[in-house]
Amino acid sequence: MVTIRRMQKNDIETVYDMGMKVEGFAVSESTRFWTKEELYRWIDSKDDVLLVAEDEGKIIGYIMSRLHIPTRNAIIENVYVDERYRRKEIGSNLVRECLKQLKEKGTTYLYGLVKRDDKITIEFLKSLGFKRGYDFTWMELSL
Repeated sequence: MVTIRRMQKNDIETVYDMGMKVEGFAVSESTRFWTKEELYRWIDSKDDVLLVAEDEGKIIGYIMSRLHIPTRNAIIENVYVDERYRRKEIGSNLVRECLKQLKEKGTTYLYGLVKRDDKITIEFLKSLGFKRGYDFTWMELSL
């Protein structure tokens, strides 16, 4: 039976390993996924929502969102479900639980950035009630 729970520190190694395998999580040539150090710091946040989906003690998916307190806006940073568990409502349940918890924290607006050609993720989010927003050009500067 699949359960969804808050991500814990002992989940980070697995989440990190899973995230590093997803090419689509890279936002630049130098940034493949969150570092372990970033994940360890992030998990202590009481405002953000980080959840894992678990099947018989094995992590099979996760969602990570960040809440900007002054504006009450949140962003979904990453959603992932192991390929063997896709199309079984696990991703949808992760998003729904994340939405529920963000609403309880007073979030009024939620968004996510999706690559223009990622039709699967776009359709997935539309099925959960998301609407297509503005198109932007990603600008970056390495410091």
